[in-house]
Amino acid sequence: MAYSTSNLYMDQGSTFAQTIFARDVDGNLIDLTGYNVRAKIKANYSTGTSLVDFTTSIQSGTTGDGYVSGKFDLSLTSTQTAALPANDWRYDVEVYSGTHVIRVKQGLVRINPEITK
Repeated sequence: MAYSTSNLYMDQGSTFAQTIFARDVDGNLIDLTGYNVRAKIKANYSTGTSLVDFTTSIQSGTTGDGYVSGKFDLSLTSTQTAALPANDWRYDVEVYSGTHVIRVKQGLVRINPEITK
């Protein structure tokens, strides 16, 4: 098991952004050179269709060490969060290269309802 579990909290109609660190089973940062990142929110783990796919971006850094740092960003626009029903959902994040896939994070996503529109 290489992933960690943590919950995400976001507000409907607000921009969401969070930096994640990819770590291996020993807690070492994963060198993301040659990898891509994907992340989805679903109603539950067995649901086939995602509610939304996160925009992902590996942080390359200014000194070229971003890939080695295991750092990447997850984000959703305000339009994307506005379309998510207020509820508790599930998410996970994977890094992958070809057929090699590593889950690095998973957990609950709580969507707080928007009052002011």
